[in-house]
Amino acid sequence: MNMSKLDIDQLVSYINDDLKKDKNISVNKLCDKLGIKKSTLKSKMSKHNFSYDINLRQYIKNNNNTCSTTTVNEPNVDFKPIETTEISCNTTNSTTRSTTINTDNIDMEKLSILIDNFDLIMQKLAIKNNNITCSTTNTKVTSLRINEEIYHLVKERASKEKSSISDIVNRALLDYLNNYIN
Repeated sequence: MNMSKLDIDQLVSYINDDLKKDKNISVNKLCDKLGIKKSTLKSKMSKHNFSYDINLRQYIKNNNNTCSTTTVNEPNVDFKPIETTEISCNTTNSTTRSTTINTDNIDMEKLSILIDNFDLIMQKLAIKNNNITCSTTNTKVTSLRINEEIYHLVKERASKEKSSISDIVNRALLDYLNNYIN
């Protein structure tokens, strides 16, 4: 089905029906399934004055002039309100530090997106444990082709740090091996 050819009411109806049918699918996953970008859907919906109601799991028409009540024929679910939480942490010097987190202004749609994409985010943030180190001071003379601008920037940096260009290149190569190689 080509989503771009649907008028806004048909699109809203289609999306809402799919969200009703599959209680486990998120809007992000539904967009992936339909082959459309979430940002495209969101901008189209907001352009036509629709917004996503996270509690109903539906897109609803924003009505700025009147209040409306939506009745959903689904079982009642009691959501516990998120409360302000106090967290205590023990530090190394055996003192307790308390931090209060104000959760009054949490954007539930953004939180839902983060939760839906948790695994992907963790993959992107995964810290590599390569920790390659050099135990020898032996060097090898070799020539490298380096972009001129990069060379001049590295040369300036070496001059400021009072180090050699080869030290910077060695650190950069070690950093690359430790952080960017699987």
